[in-house]
Amino acid sequence: MKINRPLIVASLAVTSKEKLRKIHSINSDLIELRLDYLENPFDVPLHWIKDLRNKVIVTVRNKEEGGINEIDEDKKRDFLKKLYRLGIRYDVEAKFLEKHDIQYENQIVSAHFLSRLPSKKELREIISKYYRNAFAVKLAIKAKGNYRELLIYALNFKNIAVMPIDGDPIERIAFALLGSKLVYGFVSIPTAEGQLSYKELIRIFNYF
Repeated sequence: MKINRPLIVASLAVTSKEKLRKIHSINSDLIELRLDYLENPFDVPLHWIKDLRNKVIVTVRNKEEGGINEIDEDKKRDFLKKLYRLGIRYDVEAKFLEKHDIQYENQIVSAHFLSRLPSKKELREIISKYYRNAFAVKLAIKAKGNYRELLIYALNFKNIAVMPIDGDPIERIAFALLGSKLVYGFVSIPTAEGQLSYKELIRIFNYF
């Protein structure tokens, strides 16, 4: 049986600007730069990453969806618009798109359910709104209740990345094998509960 390998995303917790210099040594399909680890994520030297614009994903995660620091939404809106003009891919929350006029074409549109379980109807509405033009619609659900059923349901749609939060790390591999477009692993420290290292993900998927 042929296995469609997901894109492996190495998620880097950018705890200082100097961490950005590390991206040239990361050998993965894509690299997520979690800038919300910085107190001021909006003054990073973007010229350091412009030459990798086809490989990086810039994420400034809102705190209620798993981010580290409080984020000024107006500054985030302006920053994402700047990234779009530069052709640098970013991850933007579906809830953020509801409040701000931000382009999502060829970007990652995400929704993180950390304190409650969504309904299938809610998942379907998010997916149907964004999947045609987004690079991927990413759904992360806390590992409780019927989360597996919800994630498997989401995989019935196209252009989807799904992952459990705070579950058995092996489940992330299982969902990737079931059809998730992306699978995330950490570079130095986990940026979400239940992640394996990206090097371990590469090693595992090389078997398929």
